[in-house]
Amino acid sequence: MSIMNSITNKRLILYTIIAIACVIIIGVSIYFQFFSSNDKRINWSETSQTEEHQESEYEELKVKFNSIFNNTVKMPLGEQVEVNKSDETKDIVYTAYEIDLYSENKYDINVNIPAINIDSEVAKKINKEIDNIFGSKVNTVILSKDALSIYNLDYVAYLKDDILSIVIKATLKELDYSQRVIIKTYNYNIATDQEVTLGTFLIKKNLNKNDVYNKVTDEIEKVITNNEAFAKAGFEVYVRDKNSKIYLPENTDTFFMDENDYLYIIYAYGNNNFTSEMDMIIF
Repeated sequence: MSIMNSITNKRLILYTIIAIACVIIIGVSIYFQFFSSNDKRINWSETSQTEEHQESEYEELKVKFNSIFNNTVKMPLGEQVEVNKSDETKDIVYTAYEIDLYSENKYDINVNIPAINIDSEVAKKINKEIDNIFGSKVNTVILSKDALSIYNLDYVAYLKDDILSIVIKATLKELDYSQRVIIKTYNYNIATDQEVTLGTFLIKKNLNKNDVYNKVTDEIEKVITNNEAFAKAGFEVYVRDKNSKIYLPENTDTFFMDENDYLYIIYAYGNNNFTSEMDMIIF
């Protein structure tokens, strides 16, 4: 009986140890399942995947950029607009001039020139500038006696949180010059009746100026590196200078935020040169 009792006691001890081990394992498992969701430490793998996902989104937006120009105003559902309109029958941004003209061997013009429908000095100033830059070009093309000129222009406007952004894209082909792509943006706070700077959007996106500048120059450097390969292959490329002051945030004048709060910073070299080249950085 003593031998049997000894065996029984050993088994009992073994079973007890196994049971305690199981309880510990289950407890540890429950701890990690419960607390891992509340763990605030950085998961570098997840962070990397998030950054890759963002970059993928940005690249997709760049591809779709040319399709956004549909001559309309985009705003979130339920956005309230309380402004003193110049014309109550029109939207806050409307097509002031819709011109479709063609003359064989002379010109092909298809432009939709926008205007802000707000009775304020800032709105009038912006409208005058748009007309001086883009509207007057119609007359220049029509009166030109040179070879066929092609002039197209469309726009899109965004309104969110009282900030109105107008983005204009014009393509111009004259004589034997390379085609120009001109991008011009206007950002206007309709509540304060003031033009909006890039700094306002950086604050809205919680972005640091130095970080923005570094990302811009990193993107420009990538383009330069790719262009070097094309140049060696005999292709003509538009030369960029990564150290140019145009890439400083305070000198950047072409930018806007869309209805989904994506911030676009654009360097359209056709604004001042005969080229369709541009660089676009999205945050």
